[in-house]
Amino acid sequence: MRVAMDLTALLGPRTGVGTIVAETAPLLARDPDLELIGYAASWRGRGDLRAQAPAAMRLVRRPMAAQPLRRAWQRMDAPPIEWWTGPIALVHGTNYVVPPSRRAVRLASVYDLTMLRYPQMCTADVLQYPALLRRALAGGAHLHTISAAMRAEVIDLLGAPAERVHLVPSGVSPVQGGDAARGHQLAGSGRYVLALGTVEPRKGLPMLVRAFDAVATTDAEVR
Repeated sequence: MRVAMDLTALLGPRTGVGTIVAETAPLLARDPDLELIGYAASWRGRGDLRAQAPAAMRLVRRPMAAQPLRRAWQRMDAPPIEWWTGPIALVHGTNYVVPPSRRAVRLASVYDLTMLRYPQMCTADVLQYPALLRRALAGGAHLHTISAAMRAEVIDLLGAPAERVHLVPSGVSPVQGGDAARGHQLAGSGRYVLALGTVEPRKGLPMLVRAFDAVATTDAEVR
């Protein structure tokens, strides 16, 4: 079966979605029942994809510019993904955005709906997702979530048909234990708060700082 997979998240700093794609794509590429075709909707990063993608995965050759394509896909079902990949059975948009297709089944992964619950905390890029998802759903696309709570939220807030929302947990390697003594040394205390993630409005880091301030007023050891 020929499957197209969005590898855009492999470009640039490695986020949570990038980690999921980086660990999932090589495993799928080794499946003898799949012919995997990778693509990246990124004009600037188009020259870096080969170095990041699994060696066994074929990549599309025609460049894809994210913003012009997103503007088009919010309003019409063109251009279809087959314009880049040729005939395929399925296309997986691994990070909210799944292109229109001529005949292929469409699947988009959704990790949170902060852009609907707290739009004031989101970047302009992230605020495009609801319109793209609703357009895809109207065209019969399926959605993938990584938790039961997220599946329920997608059905509730996006109005997605339950039979087209699929729960599959992230297939990533478990996090290995770190060096506790080194952590204590770096923090200057045995008690500290560590936040890991991209620095963007929807992560709520100002709220975390305020929460830390509240704790630190009564706990002199926390860092």
